Amino acid sequence: MRKMIFAAVALAVISALAPAVIAGSLTYQARVKTAAGADVNGPVTIGFRIYDAASGGTVLWGETQSLVAVKGIVNVQLGKVNPLPDGLFNRAELFLGLTVAGDAEMAPRQRLTFVWKAMSAERAAGKAVQAGGGTITVSAASSAAVSITFPKPFDQPPVVMLGSPGSAIAGVSFVPVRVDNVTATGCTAHFAALGGAIATGSADFDWIAIGE
Repeated sequence: MRKMIFAAVALAVISALAPAVIAGSLTYQARVKTAAGADVNGPVTIGFRIYDAASGGTVLWGETQSLVAVKGIVNVQLGKVNPLPDGLFNRAELFLGLTVAGDAEMAPRQRLTFVWKAMSAERAAGKAVQAGGGTITVSAASSAAVSITFPKPFDQPPVVMLGSPGSAIAGVSFVPVRVDNVTATGCTAHFAALGGAIATGSADFDWIAIGE
C-alpha cells in the first residue's frame, strides 16, 4: 500500500487572483511513499479524480497515468490523458481523489484551493504554471534551505511562491521567508522557525511557479 502527499497551498497573494475558464492541463509534482513512510522508487500507476464533494458526489474529471517515482517524486501533467474541461475551476468547491497502484481511494480527498484557480487563470493568460512540493529537514536548527527543481524548465526564471509547511516540526512552526537563486530550472526556498525556536525533524511544503 502506498500513500501520496498532496498538501494544499494557502497563500493570500494567490487567492486574490480570479478564476478562469480554460481547457488543458496543469503540471504538478508530488511525493509517493509506502505505508511505512519510505520513498517509492520505480513505476507507479496513479488515478486522479476531481469531485464536487468531499465524499460521494459526482466525478467531474478523471484520468489514470503510469508514472515513474524517483526518490519518491513524481511529476504529473494533470489533463495529459483527458484534458481538463472548460469551466471546471469555476465551481465553489472541488476535491481531488487519488488511487495509487489499484488501492482504494485515499481519504480524505484533498480540497482544491484557490491555487488551482490561480494556476488556471495564469495559464489562460498565456503563462506557464508549475506546482509541486518539497520537504524541510532540520537538525537542532531554527532555519532551513531547500533546493527546488522544476518538473520542466521555464524559458526564463519564473516567479516562485511558497506555502507554509503543512505541519509543525517537533511543535515548532516554520514559515517561508524568501526564495533566491531562481533560474529557469529551479530555486532555493528558505524557511525560519517562529520566534527563532530550535527543532529537529521534517515537514512538507508546497510551491507554485509562474513564468514564461
